[in-house]
Amino acid sequence: MKKALSISGLALRAAFFLLSVLCFSAGAAAQDSYNWKTPPNALTALETDMVLQKDKAMNGLTQVDRDNGLAHMYYYRAIHARLTEGSTVVEAVLSSLGVFRVGGSGLSSDADASAMTITKPYRDVLYQDAVTLLTD
Repeated sequence: MKKALSISGLALRAAFFLLSVLCFSAGAAAQDSYNWKTPPNALTALETDMVLQKDKAMNGLTQVDRDNGLAHMYYYRAIHARLTEGSTVVEAVLSSLGVFRVGGSGLSSDADASAMTITKPYRDVLYQDAVTLLTD
């Protein structure tokens, strides 16, 4: 039993390491590809857009409109929190994608976002929307 737990712990550490390397690599590529706003300007843009997304989430005409607004609101709130903690804009954008798990379960590490089902294509849309919002 202990051996099985140590193997799964080792696998978990290896997976975390690989994810960290991938995020760092993606972050370096994203940093080179875009002209990111400064953290104070990014915070202002996020705060403004979160008001719009909250309105969509509360008053959207369809359930899809409301879900889109809610997903953007959760993602932007996560980016905002990471920027406030001192992350760079690109780090915050990339690491905040982790509030949603990709796949059919839609489970999340963020308690507020746990009811959301996020597919890979929709996660890509969220990322592109953040890039558009947070680059000059």
